[in-house]
Amino acid sequence: MLNLHFLHICLSLIISMTIRERYRFVIDYFGREMPDPETELTYQDPFGLLVAVMLSAQCTDKRVNIITPPLLRAYPDAFSMSEARPEDIFSYISSCSYPNSKSRNLSAMAKMLAKEFNGVVPSDPEELVKLPGVG
Repeated sequence: MLNLHFLHICLSLIISMTIRERYRFVIDYFGREMPDPETELTYQDPFGLLVAVMLSAQCTDKRVNIITPPLLRAYPDAFSMSEARPEDIFSYISSCSYPNSKSRNLSAMAKMLAKEFNGVVPSDPEELVKLPGVG
């Protein structure tokens, strides 16, 4: 059980830190305690991970892991998904939160990925956040 006095001291230290110091504290902590973090989302490739992450906003990983396999069987890559209408995508993700906006974003993301990135998910964060529904 955590000592309450120790917890109080830790909270006092954190409160007195600048935002930059708090940021560094959190990054250092997780770097030590969880050096190789893993997602609970299931995926096979970068496109599948991108789709799963986009669906995960305000939705449980469990629900996303139920939704993504049939969606990605129907549209396994950016090229095939770019041909789908948002309504087509909606039918696969309707049990997810905000399916209307997510289906539009997935469609737009796939179109941009196919057209501007030759279907390859960019590894550069600056390029990645340009995709609809990502940034």
